Amino acid sequence: MKKGLAYLLITSILVIISGCGRQENNEATEMWSEPLIESIVEEPPEDSTETEDSAEAEDRAITQEQSQTTDQPEVEDQTKTPTEQQTESAPSGLLTTTADLQLTDTDGSGKNYTFTYDGEEFRAKYTTDNWRIFDSYRINNESDMTIICQALIDEHPVHGSDMESYRTADDMVDEWVIHNMAYALLQEDDPLKSHAKDVDFDPKDQNKSFEEFYKDRTGKDFNMNDLFERMASQSETQNNDN
Repeated sequence: MKKGLAYLLITSILVIISGCGRQENNEATEMWSEPLIESIVEEPPEDSTETEDSAEAEDRAITQEQSQTTDQPEVEDQTKTPTEQQTESAPSGLLTTTADLQLTDTDGSGKNYTFTYDGEEFRAKYTTDNWRIFDSYRINNESDMTIICQALIDEHPVHGSDMESYRTADDMVDEWVIHNMAYALLQEDDPLKSHAKDVDFDPKDQNKSFEEFYKDRTGKDFNMNDLFERMASQSETQNNDN
């Protein structure tokens, strides 16, 4: 038994006994408590087992320290841009560089473009300070979305909401994700679904939240219950039609 535990045990016994308020018990306690304490706290003789335990504990401490050193997270490379860091942390996609898209100006007007993704051809259109990707809901990998957006703004930059800065691939992907989310939630016959199937990047939509997009498209504040009711109503209409 360790010294600290022995002192705690004896002290507790003494407190309990002294709380009874009897002088004779206190005197008796003093008579037998001293030799008892001495016998408990007396250091046991060292033996080879204790020496071996100490060696094992030291080995465990060294092993734990080495494990912590090995498991330390890598320090993020501060020389990389936010876009590069996000692309590396996102699940790997099909694209490696913007050249993989084979972005092509189909008529030489600088407006109508095509690009290839996952073996399929997609259309994109540029108008002043706006890019639109048709059927964008079919692309969901954020790493690939970032590369696609970068390819578009390399061809034609789009101003940010302050009309001084320019939109980045990162904030364009944020908007794209919101479009995809809305497309997945809405019923097929919902008029808003047609707006969600194609993402268009213009200055006024930079950094908008889902709630802000919802209000912009419907004129109402976003409410989850309203969305559920809207979906339930459309589902009921479809069932009645069938």
